This record gives sequence, structure tokens and C-alpha cells, in this order.
Amino acid sequence: MERLILIALFGFACFLNGTAQKNLVSGYIITNQYDTINGVIDDKNYYKNSLYCDFAENKSDSLKRYYPGEIYGYRFTDGKYYISKNISIDGKDSAFFLEFLVHGELDFYFRQDIQRLNQYYVSKKDSKILPLDYSLEIIHRDGKMYQKENKKYIDVLEYLTVGHPEIQNEIQNLNVPEHKNLINFAEEYQDLVCKDEKCIIYEKKMRYRVLLEIAGGYKIISFENDYYRSSGTPFLGINFYINNPRFSERSYFGIGYFYEGKSIIDSSGVAYNNFKIPLTYGYSSSRPGFSPVFHAGMNIRNYDDHVFTTVSIAPGVKYNFNRIFLKAYMDFEFVSMFIIPLGYHSTNFGISINYRFGQ
Repeated sequence: MERLILIALFGFACFLNGTAQKNLVSGYIITNQYDTINGVIDDKNYYKNSLYCDFAENKSDSLKRYYPGEIYGYRFTDGKYYISKNISIDGKDSAFFLEFLVHGELDFYFRQDIQRLNQYYVSKKDSKILPLDYSLEIIHRDGKMYQKENKKYIDVLEYLTVGHPEIQNEIQNLNVPEHKNLINFAEEYQDLVCKDEKCIIYEKKMRYRVLLEIAGGYKIISFENDYYRSSGTPFLGINFYINNPRFSERSYFGIGYFYEGKSIIDSSGVAYNNFKIPLTYGYSSSRPGFSPVFHAGMNIRNYDDHVFTTVSIAPGVKYNFNRIFLKAYMDFEFVSMFIIPLGYHSTNFGISINYRFGQ
């Protein structure tokens, strides 16, 4: 059974690699001569969007990759707007496509680093771009652990708005730099120093999205025990997933409940309800048609009156009808310090119907 699980995982990894689709979105690139060329752009995650732009004039054409500096920038139609900028990281200048949030007397930019941490930047009238650093530090003192906020961005904003103490009072209220509060700050500063012109806000309006999933299928169980080693049972469950677009536009955090029937484990006829509560993190694209999906996480499981935790890896494929999509998947679940040997493992074959709330 262990060999079957590994073969299935390897096969599905090959399937994902061979069938991965580009998330082509209408948009345009801006050349260094400020000419625009319309076409389609592969909308990747925030980090990769800052590294390069894959563009084609038609969906049937091969994508051409542009790096920062090779073009001025690119934009998705009525969506995110990226421009090429040099920023300093650890004392070294590096070129990135930064997402342009707002343009005015103060320009604010955004990117996400490889660790998926949000980074913000500011410039004044096309001057040098400065980072708006914010971090939490852990301090150990007298045998206790304290959390300290490092708000270096306050010095930067105070420097750029010197001479306007009325707006500097607002800097302390920003707390953690985010899209919304930085854009609001830029608008307030614009109204203060240049009332005749308004800020241009490029930020893509994004809201939290919620998915409701109703799933059913069949579970093959193997448990090293003197009374039973394998059994099978149908299951029925529900999952709620939530997407935070500021973290990732395609990943979801989920929680659910799955009922797997009852089991009788001895001659007394005592029956126990079997269920699990999955806590998952996964990937799901909103593109139409077929696309791969993947979830992984931890389960709080009650099996034959024993409560324990397991780990799940669940690859699958879905067909998207816009707000509703159908999914077929395999859920490999196990308990072990290492995948092999497995003290408990199961394989779920499931199908589900999903509904996406919000845009």
C-alpha cells in the first residue's frame, strides 16, 4: 500500500507538471519608449509577477518573457499595474516590477518577497524609492519573551512630509503598513499640498473570498491492529475555505467536518462514530475550464474512539463554471514521523461541488 501511495503521488506530480495551465489575462505592456502593446499576460503570484512578465499579443502565440528594465512596465486590463524600478535590498540595487498602488505627491508601491511577506515602498516626485520597513522583533529579557514593533517606516514618511506637522500626526496611526492605510495617507497628503489635483489610484480592488465545498466519496483505511488491518467506508463532508488576496490570490485556508460512519471493533457490539476535522491550506485557480488543485494540512481525527492527528496531501483536478466548480481528488492521509513506515494511512477518492461567494 505504501508503494501504491508513492506511485500515485509521483504520477500526479507528473500530471500537474504536464497539464499546468497559464493564467492568461488581457492586458498590455509598456515599452521603454512608452508605447503600449495589447495582448495577454500570464498572471502569476505576487512574487513572480515582480520578477518577470510573460506576454503574448495573442493567446495562440508563444509567451515572451520580459525582465525589469527591458520594458517600462505592464498592466492587466482594469487591474494591477506594474512598473520597473530599482530598489535597494541589503545594500545592493536590484530591479523589480513593483505594483503601483497610488500616484500623486507621494507614490506608493508594493511587492511580495519570496517568503510571501508584503513589502511597501514610497517615493516623492520620482525621487529615489525608499522602503517602508516594518517588523516584529522577539526580545528575551529576564527569562521572559517580549514582542517589539520595529517601525522604521515612520522616519521615512516624516522625512518626506517635513513641514506639514498636521499630516505627520497621522503617521503614528498607520500601525502596520497596508494597501488601504497607505492609499488613504497618500490622499490626505495630496489634499493638503495640492488640492487642485487628485491622486491616481491604481490599486486593484480585492476582497476576501469564501468557498463552500460539499464532498463525498469512498475511503480505504489501513491501521496496524490485531483486530483489523484494512476496511473501506463511504464518507460525506463539508469544507469552508477563505482566501486572503493580500497574501495570495489563489491560495485558501480551510476548515471542515467529515463523517465516515460507525465501526464495531469487538464482540460487545459497541459502535463508535468516525469523523475528522481537516485544517487545510491549498491552491485553486479561478480560471475557467479544467485546472489542477492541491490541498495539504492536518486533521483532528476520531477513529474507533481514539483521538489523534494525521497529515493529508490531496491533489486533484477541477472544472470551473465561474462561481460553481466540480472537483475530483485523492486524499492521502497518514500518521508517522516519516511517510514510510506508516502506522495509519488511508486513501480517499472523492468528488465535490464548490460554490464561490463574492467576486
